[in-house]
Amino acid sequence: MSTTIELRFPAGRFHANPWGRHVNEAATEWPPSPWRLLRALIWVWKNKAHDLLTTTEAEELFRALAETSPSFHLPCATQAHTRHYMPWSKNWPTLKEKAKTRIFDAFMVINRNDAVSMTWPFDLN
Repeated sequence: MSTTIELRFPAGRFHANPWGRHVNEAATEWPPSPWRLLRALIWVWKNKAHDLLTTTEAEELFRALAETSPSFHLPCATQAHTRHYMPWSKNWPTLKEKAKTRIFDAFMVINRNDAVSMTWPFDLN
């Protein structure tokens, strides 16, 4: 038995910076880290589904997901980025001395119909 979670990206993009990397390095996290998914699941449980699982049940679930690394099935993806030049001034808001700062927005491009599958080698039922 196994447990699989599929992640879909309706916009065809996955924006995430790897742990320990600066946001403006144009580096992207691929595949999505299990830690990122687990953090999102904990947020959903605490804020939207707290009445569906007791704290003990939730802790057992999250511990099981955290203790074992999943295997991945990854669709084809391409790393891309956009560059934006943002106005910046030490004299904001007067903008007497104008300068431009380059900002990278890095992401992975994925077919909207494809999914990333994360599979753990145990059954959560």
